[in-house]
Amino acid sequence: MKKLVVKLIGISLLAFYFLACDEDRIIEHDPVSPTNIQFAKTDSAVSEGASTSLIWLSFDKPAASAGSIRLSIDPQDAKHINTTPALTGGQITINFSKGASKVSLAVIPRNNSTADGNREVVVTLNYASNGFMIGVRKSFQLKILDDETPGHANQSHVNFIPANLSIKEERAEWYELQIQVSENATAEGSATIEALSERAQHGLHFLTEPALNNNRVRLAMLPGTAVIKLKVKAINDGFIVGNSIVKFRISETSGNILKGALLEDSITILDDELRGMPKGYDISSTSWGLRKEIEYDAMGRVAKVLWNSYTPYHRQHADTYYYNDRGELNRINTDPGRDLLYQYVNGRIAVEQKISNGEIVRYTEYDYDQFGNVNGYNIHHLQPDQTFKLTSTTVLLYYTDGNLYKKLVYTPSTDPENPYLSSTDTYENYLDVSNDFGIEFIPGIKAQPKLPGSYRVEANGKDLHYTFSYQFASDGKPSKRTVVGPNTFEVAAYHYY
Repeated sequence: MKKLVVKLIGISLLAFYFLACDEDRIIEHDPVSPTNIQFAKTDSAVSEGASTSLIWLSFDKPAASAGSIRLSIDPQDAKHINTTPALTGGQITINFSKGASKVSLAVIPRNNSTADGNREVVVTLNYASNGFMIGVRKSFQLKILDDETPGHANQSHVNFIPANLSIKEERAEWYELQIQVSENATAEGSATIEALSERAQHGLHFLTEPALNNNRVRLAMLPGTAVIKLKVKAINDGFIVGNSIVKFRISETSGNILKGALLEDSITILDDELRGMPKGYDISSTSWGLRKEIEYDAMGRVAKVLWNSYTPYHRQHADTYYYNDRGELNRINTDPGRDLLYQYVNGRIAVEQKISNGEIVRYTEYDYDQFGNVNGYNIHHLQPDQTFKLTSTTVLLYYTDGNLYKKLVYTPSTDPENPYLSSTDTYENYLDVSNDFGIEFIPGIKAQPKLPGSYRVEANGKDLHYTFSYQFASDGKPSKRTVVGPNTFEVAAYHYY
């Protein structure tokens, strides 16, 4: 038993020896930790007329090998100083030898004779070679104190020279926005321009030179600068976005540059995909008025219709159109809580439901003729007992060219087989001119592809006749319509993109 214990102790000592040797080998091959390099301090101040100043960077231990670091200075800041080593492309490289414990950057402020205020130069440590790492203090701010008498130089104001450009989307050339510098002889500083737009995006719908960064660009000014320029051009995107307005605003200034009075200018990008498409109309009469404005989505479908009516009180609302995955119109929101929903049969709208606060209050059933024209519809209204009642039937008749001839409206009578004819509308004397604003019983299906020349309504024991006359633009599109009839004089102005 005693021999066994001794033997076990011997084995344990031998194992301890080998473990100790392995531990020595691990310690012996443990890699050297990198040397930490950082600025000795984070800021200092020098006079504009001072001689060389040194900015020191310290090592947490002597360099185990030769290496290098790289510093960067913003070009707008770099114009205020000279450095050794020299600044190249916004970068400064400093080399050092093995055993070094610190390095320095020599800086000489550039002196001028203008009282343009104090300036700040930021130096950033952004690279260290292999075996070295950047420490916490990786940024240094040098404040250069203006040595001229305050108020000696004139302050310079910057103002846009208004252009308010309209740029066609398909035009490839650059356009210039100009900013006037008032006291150009002593101007020294910068103006930051900001671009604002609800629709247009930089890089997608327009470009600038110099380029925007986060919708901003800083334009530098040196003494003698009378005008600074920002170039702008539109991008032809191939999609319908709508005409877009981009506002450019002077948001910030520096040096002896101050904001003036005219701080904004704008451009309007004219969407070429929209050109010639109907935009809407204005109708005015002796006692009422109506305005319709149409907006389109990227696929050219109606996206929104804005209505303004004056009867004589002003009322405004918007119809917003929604489409399903097949591109079919399935909903129009007319007011908060009010929608028109559409149901399809064989690719055509068969039923329209009017929804108010979640309840169906009316539905309309449509029928078509063999040519795809809507040849009639029945309207049903919700009754107090929650049933629906047929309230009217409309029959539509067409000329062979697809233009609406008659609209006959029937209401129920005591004899279901013989409804009462309550009104008849007749359209005649069509002109051979395309009509972008004719009647649509179903959205998107024109009942009047051409311009009607006359209109007759028979209702309530009256027989009224109206005549239409038109004026045309240089491209042949109707620009104005005048309606004359009994106690009626109505003028409509048509608008296009």
